[in-house]
Amino acid sequence: MPILGQSETGGALVRARMSLQVLIRAGRDQRSAGWLCRVLTAASLVAWATAPRPVAAATWTVNTADDIDDGSCDVAHCSLREAIGTANVAAGTHTINFDASAAGGSLVITPTTPLPGIVADDLTIDGLDCVGCGAQANTSPIAQGLDSVLAVAVDGSLLGVFPSISDGLLVVEADDVTVIGLDVRNSPGSGIVWRGEGGLMQDCYVGTDLDGVVPMPNAGHGLLCDECDLDLEESNLFSGNGGDGARFDTADADEADIEGNLFGLDRTATLALGNGGHGLYILNDRADSLDQLEIGDTTDSETNLFCGNAGDGLRIEGNVQQPEVVANQVGIDGAGLAMGNGGWGIFVSSEVSISVAPTWWGSEAGLVRENLIGGNGRDGVRLVEVSDWQLWDNSIGTDATGLSDLGNLAAGVVVIGADDPAANISIGDGVVSARSNRIAFNVDDGVRIVQDAGGVGQTTDVAVTRNSLHDNGGLAIDLEDDGPADGETPGLCGVDDPAVGNEALARPEILSVSFPTGVVLIDGLGCPSNQVIVSLGAIDATGEVEPSVFLSIVPVNASGGWSLGIPGAWTGAETFVAVQLDGDRTSETDASCADADLDGYESTACLGDDCDDTDATINPGALEADACANGLDDDCDGLVDLADDDCVPGDDDDSTAEDDSGRAHVCTPDTR
Repeated sequence: MPILGQSETGGALVRARMSLQVLIRAGRDQRSAGWLCRVLTAASLVAWATAPRPVAAATWTVNTADDIDDGSCDVAHCSLREAIGTANVAAGTHTINFDASAAGGSLVITPTTPLPGIVADDLTIDGLDCVGCGAQANTSPIAQGLDSVLAVAVDGSLLGVFPSISDGLLVVEADDVTVIGLDVRNSPGSGIVWRGEGGLMQDCYVGTDLDGVVPMPNAGHGLLCDECDLDLEESNLFSGNGGDGARFDTADADEADIEGNLFGLDRTATLALGNGGHGLYILNDRADSLDQLEIGDTTDSETNLFCGNAGDGLRIEGNVQQPEVVANQVGIDGAGLAMGNGGWGIFVSSEVSISVAPTWWGSEAGLVRENLIGGNGRDGVRLVEVSDWQLWDNSIGTDATGLSDLGNLAAGVVVIGADDPAANISIGDGVVSARSNRIAFNVDDGVRIVQDAGGVGQTTDVAVTRNSLHDNGGLAIDLEDDGPADGETPGLCGVDDPAVGNEALARPEILSVSFPTGVVLIDGLGCPSNQVIVSLGAIDATGEVEPSVFLSIVPVNASGGWSLGIPGAWTGAETFVAVQLDGDRTSETDASCADADLDGYESTACLGDDCDDTDATINPGALEADACANGLDDDCDGLVDLADDDCVPGDDDDSTAEDDSGRAHVCTPDTR
């Protein structure tokens, strides 16, 4: 093992002495033409001689699972405690690796007192660099589970009680530290507490056994990033912990990458090992903003999975600006099945809920794109008092095809303004169809836009455009106040209601739909100078017609009228949905209803009154008395044949009877 610093000090003194002698000799010969040059050269030599010399990189190999510190880390004996202690007093870029050849192929290190904190900058602790272990990094796409093999565990089960969850089994206080391939478990506090900058974690399991399948919870958070700057880049597992899987409580992690991790699942990505708090909690209650976090990305190795956690899958609070949440699975496991989090799928708020005196920081310009969000116990996405956020190309309550029922147990998306505004939110895109979201099968509304009662911050300019909504249990788009679900809000042109989301923008009206050969003609009303988004409708189980396939955006003329003609092989049974667009805010929906049998009555499936839209002779205008023995409810009043008063004979002599209106009825013969 190198002993650093001693030879460097002696060498520096020798070089300085020699350089000073050169300087003296040069000063004696002032008459020489090269005197000045020699003096400058000598001065440079002095600077070189006294400058710090590069320190050779060193590696300390942990070769025992015991916790003994005999004051030396060498080939005879080196515990993790000794290796950290030695690294802490050595300058330079160094590594701690492992040798389990004498320990049966794995090292389970069980400290009996807290390990020393890591205060040495530029240190790598690499559990995959392990002689006799067979350890390997993950090579599998994250959603297919981790095939990493770990052999080094740090187990805190003998440490008793820590004063708080801010105390960690492994504590990183230094900068530019990398931790690879460790299993960190059974801490009486948090598993890892990280306070340095420029950190990196890879291929670690935090809160489980070495196989990543049996929970061995850290009592606090799996990872607590406390004023740290840390990347979680690929193949970490944070599961089974008592608190959050990972919590970033920091303003310092600008542009941090959190990519390719499992939060709340076992290593197969198919079994729940939920954390007791949130999967990942990003928190910043400081005036300095936390900027441009990247949570997930579009490659197979960079998506994160957030499943099975007792709290939210992903929670972002406070002064967090321009984060990007991309291509993650939130409540959807590696097999594509619902494995919801107990709370919201993704929760974002500018206000910090755990603060004694909450402060609004105005989280802005976030992007939620290409995520699968389903099966969660509350809303799929909840945005509270944020501005300029965009939701593009997400599947919320369903999969990428829009066909699978993976519904969240509340609404798909909820936007709320309260004491501070929620404004300029784009759900979908009015121009680019590839940014459309699929929002389906959620138990409550597809999209709910809410104005909190008494709040001075307006919920406005929330645009829901070019999306596919269907099979949601409530309304497709619901503008609400802060009370219980208030149903439909028709609104009035020119009358804004600040107590309702999007100021109760008036919804348009579809007046008529006709099907000349090869075209559908749709006419309606709206507010002058606005636009109307027209979609093909899908009828859900409640009779609500939701906008499932975007067709066109048309202007409303100065008289408040609009019309649209679309060529196609229409059957006449289609329904259509209109949503009003006023700048950047949208209304609730209005729908036409199918009249497949063209009898002038719309189907009960979409809240019409035709009980059989396949038979033009059956509708509310038909007479039950015209066919009193056909076993059908001809007039759609819920009564069949003689159970209907229209079929009661007016005399006892004939099978033809008259009622009080003088209408003739064909009835069964009187057998009395």
